[in-house]
Amino acid sequence: MCVIIVKKNNFNLTRKELKRNWDGNPDGGGFMFASQGVLHVIKGLFSFRHFYKIFRKYENCYPKADFVIHMRVATSGKRNHENCHPFYINDNLAFSHNGIFSGLGDKDHSDTYQLNEEIFKKLPDDFMVIKEIVDAVIDYVEGSGSKIVLMDNKGAITIVNEAAGKWDEGIWYSSGHYTPIYTSRTTAKNASLSLNGCNEYDNNSDIISGATIDGERYCHFCNTWLDSRYDINYSYGAVYCGICGEWLASEDESVLDYLRG
Repeated sequence: MCVIIVKKNNFNLTRKELKRNWDGNPDGGGFMFASQGVLHVIKGLFSFRHFYKIFRKYENCYPKADFVIHMRVATSGKRNHENCHPFYINDNLAFSHNGIFSGLGDKDHSDTYQLNEEIFKKLPDDFMVIKEIVDAVIDYVEGSGSKIVLMDNKGAITIVNEAAGKWDEGIWYSSGHYTPIYTSRTTAKNASLSLNGCNEYDNNSDIISGATIDGERYCHFCNTWLDSRYDINYSYGAVYCGICGEWLASEDESVLDYLRG
């Protein structure tokens, strides 16, 4: 059924809490946040180790941002990057979903993917300020027993069917099946956090073939974060994915073009 976690910027999520939620929802993770008028969606993380490393990197780089995290259980659609949450509705609005929309979803695409493609993306870009549309969306979501969380490029968060989830101080969980470990929370502010190198992660620059974070390389051909110790191979002055075999990066772009044919 998945879980959505809304984390306000001055509250902590421990590794244990994140791992406990991941273990119940292991079919792909992602998150979204906004900074300086830009909405960022990072997704397609298929192991907790990768998810945790990437999430902490962005959390440290953007300490003033609120985050919306999603961890998926695949009830329909393939276990791949395309079906991971969050989903962009447009450049300035994205959402995550917890629940099932009856009549949507097939072996390739999840019900949420189809909802976005067939309904949300066809709405006016400013539909969030149109009462009739907002009311219809709320009725549809709540009528299905689902929860959705939307975020815009200013960082404003809208939780539909909020009462069906649970707040623990500054953290909201959409699913009661994987409840948090209740502790006395401390703020996530930390003056010692280093922001060195954060600019290289702006504008989703990691979600491209060949990009790296802390030595982890992302292959957009097979939608996988690769462990540099086991999953990356080197030949002809270039590197290629050990999972799908696609060529990823080279210092000489002409070499890369040749190898890719």
